[in-house]
Amino acid sequence: MSSDELARVAAFDAEGRHAEAIAALAKAMGAGDLGAMAALGRRLLLGDRGPSNPVEGARLLLEAAQRGQFDAQERAAALLAGGVLVPQNWPMAIKMLGLSAANGNESARMQLVAMHGEADPSGHWERLAAQFDLANWLREPSSVAVNADPRIVRFPELLPDSVCEWLIGNRTDAWCGRVFMIPSSGAKRSTRCAATPRPPSAWRR
Repeated sequence: MSSDELARVAAFDAEGRHAEAIAALAKAMGAGDLGAMAALGRRLLLGDRGPSNPVEGARLLLEAAQRGQFDAQERAAALLAGGVLVPQNWPMAIKMLGLSAANGNESARMQLVAMHGEADPSGHWERLAAQFDLANWLREPSSVAVNADPRIVRFPELLPDSVCEWLIGNRTDAWCGRVFMIPSSGAKRSTRCAATPRPPSAWRR
């Protein structure tokens, strides 16, 4: 979107005129603006200052991503990795993240650096994504029993330090927890990563 159009949308939102902000995004999208499509998709997905329509929001984000919009590519990567409103597809998620990084999305670049633990990829973002060891990322991590009842299990290698640092740096109210409680029934979480509320200072070492 042009700077004037962005300023107009921001002004509508600042005045609480969110319906008009969404209408302005829709008009720009109708004129072929992929940035507006990505912004509108995000708002519909989250119900941000307007109606909630996650299915349509995800559709717009994926379309904008496929057409090369780098912010949409980063968000599409998250949807694909989590299987949120779309079939889960990790290889495509990593590819989308690499495309987003190559197209200039700073958050996507930071994520790839964190996932690789490589500080200087020299700008070869798509190659960095292609070289990512997805099988190792998705393997079940080793665990250490801490307590029998309630059952508490520690996963010392759940995430590399670089990813924990990225999570902490991007959510001031979160910490990278590595201890998970598992009910006595034996059910366990299937998620690879969970950012949990930051613990009280007394819990920290």
